[in-house]
Amino acid sequence: SLELQQLKTITHHVEIVGFTDEQIKKCITRNITDESKAEELIQKLKSRLDIFSLCYIPLNCSIMIYVYKQEDYQLPKTLTLLYTFYIRNALKRSAKVHFPQYLIATIDLKSLPECIKDLFDSLCKLAYNGLLCDQLGFKPNDLPNNLQDLPGGRGTKPELLGLMSGTKSFEGTGGEVVSYQFTHLTVQEFLAAWYAAT
Repeated sequence: SLELQQLKTITHHVEIVGFTDEQIKKCITRNITDESKAEELIQKLKSRLDIFSLCYIPLNCSIMIYVYKQEDYQLPKTLTLLYTFYIRNALKRSAKVHFPQYLIATIDLKSLPECIKDLFDSLCKLAYNGLLCDQLGFKPNDLPNNLQDLPGGRGTKPELLGLMSGTKSFEGTGGEVVSYQFTHLTVQEFLAAWYAAT
């Protein structure tokens, strides 16, 4: 609103604390309609505290539920598998829109089609460099050229392979500014680790 644009500084500090144990259970039971499968996931998570601790972050809880349902009600064995599955599926959804000629049943992150691989590598490098500089938000000119060329990559909310999103904000009297961020810090961290490892 106009009043918000006219504020010079914001004097409030907001902290997102995430889910409690009870909210994690509620999220699971709302998203898995089969009560026995929902309860089974809750019990499996209690035995895997490394995975359960991820669920305090609402996005991670959603990823966990999605992966659990997609993998025939099985938990991934490692955090790497969890994020790999999530990223693979984001890339598959993006490929349907931007690269329909590469529609394939599964996408292996190590053997992506060349045009998707170049974009994915650029995104991983951006994630890595962003973490090195403590940067979570990116301006349009921060994006590598091949990411800027994606539909919606400049000045509008981009899809950016399903792993980044864009938001419009107002900066002082400079008007509207677009910035981009990864869907979650943990996604940026995983992509940065992928870049460092490959």
